[in-house]
Amino acid sequence: MSKRLIVGLLMGLLAAVAAVGSVAAQVVYDGSIRGTVYLDANGDGQCVGTGEATHPGVPIEFVSDDGKWSTYLQTGDNGTYGLVAAAYGTWTVSARPNPNDFVVTSKPTLSVFIGSEQPLALNVNFCIQTKGGLSKTNLPRPICQPQGRRHKMVV
Repeated sequence: MSKRLIVGLLMGLLAAVAAVGSVAAQVVYDGSIRGTVYLDANGDGQCVGTGEATHPGVPIEFVSDDGKWSTYLQTGDNGTYGLVAAAYGTWTVSARPNPNDFVVTSKPTLSVFIGSEQPLALNVNFCIQTKGGLSKTNLPRPICQPQGRRHKMVV
């Protein structure tokens, strides 16, 4: 065989290996992770399907299994969130409400698998409670008590 033919075959083989390697290394972003954050009125960590109210504006953290990708989303007006175009793999999902105002009463961090057979993870839910044990849905209402011309608010 001539050197040109051998060099040509080697170049073709290298190009084929490089093409296969780049196809194998492609990341698939077909997954989605969705859930809701609920206000846990009694602090028992059981808030899904119990009639508990949802809570907007709660930061939710997503971290990929290799730790190379992370992001935050906030729950919407109805307390729900959704990460779309999630890569296949295992994700760590955490509720991160303001620690000065809330505590997470459910598991604060959940592990979620996304793959070709299971591209959609639903009901990745969290329960939170306001510090002091009173959620915004069961705060006592202030009462007005007359005091001369002014009314004093008593809580």
